[in-house]
Amino acid sequence: MGTWGTGPLDSDTAADFVGALCGLTPQQTVRVLEDTLQQAARPGALVDAVAGAEAGAAAAVMAAALPGSDVLIDPEDAPEQPLPRLPDPLYPLAVQALHHVLSDQSARGRGRGGRSGGRQAAAKVVSPLRARAASGTGGRGAQWRETRQPGPAATAHGR
Repeated sequence: MGTWGTGPLDSDTAADFVGALCGLTPQQTVRVLEDTLQQAARPGALVDAVAGAEAGAAAAVMAAALPGSDVLIDPEDAPEQPLPRLPDPLYPLAVQALHHVLSDQSARGRGRGGRSGGRQAAAKVVSPLRARAASGTGGRGAQWRETRQPGPAATAHGR
Protein backbone atom coordinates (compact mmCIF):
# COMPACT_ATOMS: atom_id res chain seq x y z
CA MET A 1 0.00 0.00 0.00
CA GLY A 2 1.46 3.35 -1.02
CA THR A 3 1.06 6.09 1.55
CA TRP A 4 2.23 9.66 1.03
CA GLY A 5 0.88 11.52 4.04
CA THR A 6 -1.16 11.29 7.22
CA GLY A 7 -4.49 12.49 5.81
CA PRO A 8 -7.48 10.19 5.39
CA LEU A 9 -7.08 10.09 1.61
CA ASP A 10 -3.30 9.86 1.51
CA SER A 11 -2.98 6.21 0.51
CA ASP A 12 -3.62 3.98 -2.48
CA THR A 13 -6.19 2.05 -0.43
CA ALA A 14 -8.18 5.20 0.35
CA ALA A 15 -7.99 6.34 -3.28
CA ASP A 16 -9.19 2.93 -4.45
CA PHE A 17 -12.09 3.09 -1.98
CA VAL A 18 -13.19 6.51 -3.26
CA GLY A 19 -12.81 5.29 -6.83
CA ALA A 20 -15.07 2.32 -6.07
CA LEU A 21 -17.88 4.75 -5.17
CA CYS A 22 -17.97 6.00 -8.75
CA GLY A 23 -20.86 4.70 -10.78
CA LEU A 24 -22.80 3.35 -7.82
CA THR A 25 -26.48 4.13 -7.32
CA PRO A 26 -27.32 6.30 -4.31
CA GLN A 27 -28.52 3.21 -2.43
CA GLN A 28 -25.34 1.30 -3.25
CA THR A 29 -23.21 4.26 -2.13
CA VAL A 30 -25.00 4.42 1.22
CA ARG A 31 -24.61 0.66 1.65
CA VAL A 32 -20.86 0.72 0.89
CA LEU A 33 -20.30 3.60 3.32
CA GLU A 34 -22.36 1.89 6.02
CA ASP A 35 -20.68 -1.51 5.60
CA THR A 36 -17.22 0.06 5.63
CA LEU A 37 -17.91 2.09 8.78
CA GLN A 38 -19.61 -0.82 10.58
CA GLN A 39 -16.61 -3.05 9.92
CA ALA A 40 -14.27 -0.48 11.49
CA ALA A 41 -16.59 0.39 14.40
CA ARG A 42 -17.17 -3.13 15.75
CA PRO A 43 -16.29 -3.09 19.45
CA GLY A 44 -13.39 -5.36 20.30
CA ALA A 45 -12.57 -6.08 16.66
CA LEU A 46 -9.03 -5.60 15.44
CA VAL A 47 -9.01 -3.17 12.51
CA ASP A 48 -6.36 -3.91 9.90
CA ALA A 49 -4.66 -1.22 7.83
CA VAL A 50 -6.95 -1.68 4.81
CA ALA A 51 -10.18 -1.46 6.82
CA GLY A 52 -8.79 1.54 8.71
CA ALA A 53 -7.82 3.39 5.53
CA GLU A 54 -11.20 2.68 3.95
CA ALA A 55 -13.10 3.86 7.04
CA GLY A 56 -11.00 7.03 7.15
CA ALA A 57 -11.74 7.69 3.48
CA ALA A 58 -15.46 7.06 3.97
CA ALA A 59 -15.58 9.47 6.91
CA ALA A 60 -13.56 12.12 5.04
CA VAL A 61 -15.85 11.98 2.00
CA MET A 62 -18.89 12.27 4.27
CA ALA A 63 -17.39 15.18 6.22
CA ALA A 64 -16.42 17.03 3.05
CA ALA A 65 -20.00 16.76 1.79
CA LEU A 66 -21.41 18.63 4.79
CA PRO A 67 -22.32 22.29 4.32
CA GLY A 68 -19.77 24.56 5.95
CA SER A 69 -17.26 21.75 6.51
CA ASP A 70 -13.56 22.62 6.66
CA VAL A 71 -12.72 19.22 5.18
CA LEU A 72 -11.76 19.80 1.57
CA ILE A 73 -11.12 17.14 -1.01
CA ASP A 74 -9.30 17.82 -4.23
CA PRO A 75 -11.83 17.34 -7.05
CA GLU A 76 -9.38 14.95 -8.72
CA ASP A 77 -9.58 12.68 -5.66
CA ALA A 78 -13.31 13.01 -4.96
CA PRO A 79 -16.07 10.70 -6.13
CA GLU A 80 -17.33 11.54 -9.62
CA GLN A 81 -20.80 12.41 -8.35
CA PRO A 82 -21.91 14.11 -5.12
CA LEU A 83 -22.91 11.85 -2.26
CA PRO A 84 -26.63 11.20 -1.94
CA ARG A 85 -28.48 12.34 1.16
CA LEU A 86 -27.16 10.06 3.87
CA PRO A 87 -29.21 8.51 6.68
CA ASP A 88 -28.85 10.21 10.07
CA PRO A 89 -27.37 7.13 11.85
CA LEU A 90 -24.41 7.09 9.45
CA TYR A 91 -22.84 10.19 11.05
CA PRO A 92 -22.41 8.88 14.61
CA LEU A 93 -21.29 5.57 13.09
CA ALA A 94 -18.55 7.43 11.20
CA VAL A 95 -17.42 9.13 14.42
CA GLN A 96 -17.35 5.78 16.23
CA ALA A 97 -15.44 4.14 13.38
CA LEU A 98 -12.77 6.87 13.34
CA HIS A 99 -12.29 6.62 17.08
CA HIS A 100 -11.87 2.86 16.77
CA VAL A 101 -9.50 3.20 13.80
CA LEU A 102 -7.26 5.49 15.88
CA SER A 103 -7.40 3.26 18.96
CA ASP A 104 -4.80 0.70 19.97
CA GLN A 105 -7.04 -2.00 18.45
CA SER A 106 -6.19 -0.72 15.00
CA ALA A 107 -3.12 -1.10 12.83
CA ARG A 108 -3.55 2.56 11.90
CA GLY A 109 -3.81 3.64 15.54
CA ARG A 110 -0.59 1.80 16.40
CA GLY A 111 1.21 2.92 13.25
CA ARG A 112 1.60 5.91 10.99
CA GLY A 113 -2.03 7.17 11.15
CA GLY A 114 -1.94 7.18 14.94
CA ARG A 115 0.84 9.73 15.10
CA SER A 116 0.09 13.39 15.65
CA GLY A 117 -0.39 14.26 11.95
CA GLY A 118 -2.88 11.44 11.49
CA ARG A 119 -4.69 12.34 14.69
CA GLN A 120 -4.90 15.99 13.63
CA ALA A 121 -6.32 15.00 10.24
CA ALA A 122 -8.82 12.67 11.94
CA ALA A 123 -9.86 15.40 14.38
CA LYS A 124 -10.55 17.70 11.43
CA VAL A 125 -12.76 15.00 9.89
CA VAL A 126 -14.50 14.03 13.17
CA SER A 127 -15.50 17.58 14.06
CA PRO A 128 -18.09 18.19 11.30
CA LEU A 129 -19.35 14.60 11.57
CA ARG A 130 -19.87 14.98 15.32
CA ALA A 131 -21.64 18.34 14.79
CA ARG A 132 -23.87 16.80 12.11
CA ALA A 133 -24.69 13.82 14.35
CA ALA A 134 -25.65 16.17 17.18
CA SER A 135 -27.72 18.54 15.04
CA GLY A 136 -29.79 16.00 13.17
CA THR A 137 -29.87 18.29 10.12
CA GLY A 138 -29.59 16.72 6.72
CA GLY A 139 -26.45 16.89 4.67
CA ARG A 140 -26.91 17.05 0.92
CA GLY A 141 -24.20 15.92 -1.46
CA ALA A 142 -21.22 18.20 -1.88
CA GLN A 143 -20.00 19.93 -4.95
CA TRP A 144 -16.29 19.24 -4.59
CA ARG A 145 -14.39 22.45 -4.05
CA GLU A 146 -11.00 23.25 -5.47
CA THR A 147 -8.40 22.77 -2.77
CA ARG A 148 -5.19 23.93 -4.35
CA GLN A 149 -4.24 26.02 -1.34
CA PRO A 150 -0.86 26.44 0.33
CA GLY A 151 0.07 23.76 2.82
CA PRO A 152 -1.31 20.25 3.37
CA ALA A 153 -3.14 21.38 6.52
CA ALA A 154 -5.65 23.17 4.29
CA THR A 155 -6.96 19.92 2.78
CA ALA A 156 -7.97 16.46 3.79
CA HIS A 157 -5.73 15.24 0.98
CA GLY A 158 -2.46 17.11 0.80
CA ARG A 159 -0.42 15.42 -1.95
